[in-house]
Amino acid sequence: MKLKIVFATLMLAASQLAYAAAPTAAHIKAVHDLLAAMKTEFRMNATAGRVRYASDQQRKDVYAVLAKHKPEEIHTRLAKPVAALVTQETAEEMTKFYLSSYGQKILKDLYNSSAQFAGGSPGSAPTAAEKAMLKNAAFVKADKALKDVDGAIDHEAFLLLQQLINEK
Repeated sequence: MKLKIVFATLMLAASQLAYAAAPTAAHIKAVHDLLAAMKTEFRMNATAGRVRYASDQQRKDVYAVLAKHKPEEIHTRLAKPVAALVTQETAEEMTKFYLSSYGQKILKDLYNSSAQFAGGSPGSAPTAAEKAMLKNAAFVKADKALKDVDGAIDHEAFLLLQQLINEK
């Protein structure tokens, strides 16, 4: 009896690994849409900005390489590796958030950051409806899941940056 339980547990784990290794087209599209909603092309610029360069010319060359690639290409190329990190449900929930007016405010503050007081820029406080959305259980779960893999997404962005540089 115990052997059957162990075998069933191993089969379940194997099926979950297979799912993670081979996301469906719908899953990849959901992640692509999330990356587009999050304006991941700006994240790529931030990634390039954190790299130490041997010279100012090398830095300029890297930014020139990034400028040659359209945001759609970046979203498409990052979608599959990020799909291994983010579930379809998380991608769909967070896409809705980042397409909302409050999500857009958050992105604007993130990508246009300068020295700011806690709480973001003026007018970035959520409305009552947005506060309700932020308390929604599905959003809370998806937000936590996305924050948990944020570093891994940065790593994938860095790997893509390296690929783009090597393709030039």
